[in-house]
Amino acid sequence: MKTPAVGNRALFAAFLLVCLASGCGRDDTGRSQVVTGGFPLYGPGAHWLDDVRAGTVQFDAAATVEIDVNGDGAADSSIEVSGPTSVARSSARSRAPGSRHRTHLDLEIVEMVLRGPGVAVRAGDGNGNFVADGPLFSLGSSDEAEGAPERADDLFRIFFELEVGAAILHNREALLVAAAIDRLPPLGNVFTAQGDAVALYDREGNESPLRILTVHYRARPPRGNDGAEMPETKVLRELH
Repeated sequence: MKTPAVGNRALFAAFLLVCLASGCGRDDTGRSQVVTGGFPLYGPGAHWLDDVRAGTVQFDAAATVEIDVNGDGAADSSIEVSGPTSVARSSARSRAPGSRHRTHLDLEIVEMVLRGPGVAVRAGDGNGNFVADGPLFSLGSSDEAEGAPERADDLFRIFFELEVGAAILHNREALLVAAAIDRLPPLGNVFTAQGDAVALYDREGNESPLRILTVHYRARPPRGNDGAEMPETKVLRELH
């Protein structure tokens, strides 16, 4: 399917709707990934953030993204994508002088590649060093929730590319996603988009009619030999 120019907004919007509905002629569905690296599993429990040490972990994830294609503020399409995410973390540290607990982590998405039929979402600059090494640099943080030491509030500022057919679009304003998590890696926890719709641009800097309205992103627990997600009891037993 030939991709029309972003500048022809009506034609480009029509192309996106057809492409998203048909899968753009490709099957890019993400494959299930094994959770690797960065263990033990931290949490659940009170003040679990205390024990976190620096490392990088990869886990499988799935996301649902609602898209406004024609700029009217309403969702015209919903895409399902899945695949691996790698996240680097710092060691936990205290943010308050004299605190008995370490309550803060720096986080960075090293690489995220989520795929669905005819679409792909990519984020991360490839280096988990908490320094901007490329345009997809996506930084995050995790802070123990005040009055709820069994929970941490995560926030990521994500810069990404969305590939739809032959069109490759990116954001200029960060996509903010947040979650209250009870463990790290955040297996089973759900992250959602915060704030206003996010505009997307092509590589020449032309604004497309497409907007990201909502995102629901879930870090998946590992799968057993039967292909099903591990139950909570098995995750806690095998990954601690």
